[in-house]
Amino acid sequence: MRLTIGQKLTIAFSAALVILVATGIVASRSTRDLIATVERIAVPRATDAPGVRRNWDALEAPKTELAVAREAAAARDSARRAAIVVRLGLILTIVLAPLAFLMLRHDFVRRREAEDAVRDSEARFRAATDGSLDAFYVLRAVRDGNGTVTDFDFADLNARAAVLLGRPRDRIVGKRLCELIPSTRAAGYFDRYVRVLETQELLEEEFEVSSPDVRAAWIRHQVVPLADGVAIWSRDVTDRKQQEQALRSLSLVDELTGLYNRRGFLTLAQQQLKMARRGHRELLLLFVDMDDFKDINDAYGHAEGDSALIRSAQILKKTFRDSDIIARLGGDEFVVLAADPGPGANDILIGRLQAELRDCNAKEARPYPLSFSVGVARFDPLAPPSMEELLATADGMLYEQKRKRREPVTAVS
Repeated sequence: MRLTIGQKLTIAFSAALVILVATGIVASRSTRDLIATVERIAVPRATDAPGVRRNWDALEAPKTELAVAREAAAARDSARRAAIVVRLGLILTIVLAPLAFLMLRHDFVRRREAEDAVRDSEARFRAATDGSLDAFYVLRAVRDGNGTVTDFDFADLNARAAVLLGRPRDRIVGKRLCELIPSTRAAGYFDRYVRVLETQELLEEEFEVSSPDVRAAWIRHQVVPLADGVAIWSRDVTDRKQQEQALRSLSLVDELTGLYNRRGFLTLAQQQLKMARRGHRELLLLFVDMDDFKDINDAYGHAEGDSALIRSAQILKKTFRDSDIIARLGGDEFVVLAADPGPGANDILIGRLQAELRDCNAKEARPYPLSFSVGVARFDPLAPPSMEELLATADGMLYEQKRKRREPVTAVS
């Protein structure tokens, strides 16, 4: 760990104080020794009591004046050196104390400025993330004794994430991901987060939400790896998805009749053909054409022609099942793809359609009757034709039926 200049000066200042105290102790001892020596050199004191003289002969190991003088000189030298050290210590302390104070104050100010900067940065970050339309949260890995990631806990999140999860922020931070949102593990999101952490690769995806714990139907999110966790940006894209689905529906549905249009029919019919090939199932294609549609438009106007088309679509809906694909290919042409029709379905379905036509004509007081020509083609899974071939076959039968209807009846002689 690197020390700052202020910390180094503080250590030096402390060392100077220790030296000063130590030299003071040494000087005190040297002074006491000098005083004791001087007392031994001094003239013998008066008797402690009147009439009693000090007995010098009784002193143990009397010393000569020369030895005592040498001892006193040594004590003076020691005291002088101690005094010098004390002075140096005092000078060093006086010099270092202001510098140490200034450096400590500088370090304190810098540390406080750094803490203020961090708080300001966090406040700006919080303001930026809370004002974002994206939900942002940081997940920290929870590991077992072997280092395996067993869960994640919420380390931080913004206000949008709290709204998305339907809980206050203080009730989310610190909670385990899989405990707070149990479907995370079952839906595979937990495994994907672990894979991002282990591979350190970015993940971006868009998915439909099935969990009741999340207040969104569609989510787009980006998962970014961290040192020991992941950061996730999520956005509720439910409105956009619904708009896309609405636009897709418009592009596949005929606006006038509510049936599928040509694009919608071909899209769904191709899927049915693939399933029929794999499952060895039969399909029945009926090509239905309104009779005399041009005459209706010419005689009664296009509004009445549109009404005739709408009523024809309603008849087809009543005749066939919800699972059957019913579409208006364009103009007065309709098509129906029926799955698993069963034996004899041609006559049964056409008979049911004619019955619905008769019922509609009987109930409505129109100046013209509705009438259909129908061509039929069967899909054989043992020799599967393409959709184009089915349409061509049914269309050929339909026009053959129209041609026969237009031919004049010849009297037999």
